[in-house]
Amino acid sequence: MTRHDLDEHLISQWRDMWSSQPRATPNAEPDRFLAVCKSLGVTPELLEIRDNQGRAGLIVGRRERIRITRRLGYLAIRLPPLESLVIVYGGVLGSASPDAVADRILTVLSDPTGVDHVVFNKLEHNSELFNTLLDLRYTIQHKIEPHWVIDLPDGYEALMSNHSSKHRSNLRRLDRRLFEGDSHIIFNEYCSPDSVLRFSAAARDLLSQTYQSGIGVGSLPPDLWTSVLACESAKNRLFCFSLEDSSGMLAFQAGAIYGKTYYCEGTSYLPSYASMRPGTVLLHRVLKRLGDLGVQVVDFGFGDAEYKQTYGTRSWTEATLHVYGSGLRSKMCFMLDIFVLKSDWLCKRTMSPLLVQRIKRWWRNRLTPKGP
Repeated sequence: MTRHDLDEHLISQWRDMWSSQPRATPNAEPDRFLAVCKSLGVTPELLEIRDNQGRAGLIVGRRERIRITRRLGYLAIRLPPLESLVIVYGGVLGSASPDAVADRILTVLSDPTGVDHVVFNKLEHNSELFNTLLDLRYTIQHKIEPHWVIDLPDGYEALMSNHSSKHRSNLRRLDRRLFEGDSHIIFNEYCSPDSVLRFSAAARDLLSQTYQSGIGVGSLPPDLWTSVLACESAKNRLFCFSLEDSSGMLAFQAGAIYGKTYYCEGTSYLPSYASMRPGTVLLHRVLKRLGDLGVQVVDFGFGDAEYKQTYGTRSWTEATLHVYGSGLRSKMCFMLDIFVLKSDWLCKRTMSPLLVQRIKRWWRNRLTPKGP
């Protein structure tokens, strides 16, 4: 594996390749990527590629020792640790062919000083690159998920005109119910560097009171979360929003604006306020504000949450690929990975959708921290 010293010339090449991508994702943007690596204490790995037509490319990843977590429902099953190369979302840059990318990954996995396993985070499903990598011998495809975006070329009001008058009336009623009266709820915005720590702490406190905290998802490690927000703020890209009252944060939406696209980084609300629909109210306040800022696309990211399907204007599907090496430890993890995936598939096939939803609801209620 080629490990680069990140000199200014290389970073300049990287930045040019990244900015020329049809969808230049935040994850592969040089400043943010390096800030994440520093926070995690891991080594950045840049793999240069050139195919037989002379077309250049760059694979952006980080080398770290990880234990993959698989889930049977909400039950977490951890595989043995592997030395891994984690390719970030949108981290295959340039115009080199998919075959050249696959060959480079096989070279990395066969190198005695290389890695046991390579992760490609959220590749477009059935794309040429996805299918080329999936054909490699020890590759596993994980959950296929939709990736939703909202197109806002004409602003918020134009978007909402596609919904019924009853739907729009219900939204206005929800907004009035939350903001009018004695609640003293405010809509807040966090953009400046001196607001990062306040927002980060309040959002983490909110997340600690949700069911996501019980299964270890929904937030980044504190230092990493703060590092990402600080990097985006320093580049004037950070736009986070919240609903707050005198007791603290009730709901939040974190994100960053790249060009004309707003990338959603995370959102949640207090379960105790669920009947007031704070997540829905915040979403619409955020969409209106983003329209006023000239944002033309809101990228929700992966997942099929109801609000994404309701307001999303287009979607595609993505899946993460895990490419294992041919060593003994790699093969063992490969077989365990397949076993957990097949078991999860079998459980879902043998249970009715209604029973699955009931189990999920019971599990979420069980994991949601109870108030004092």
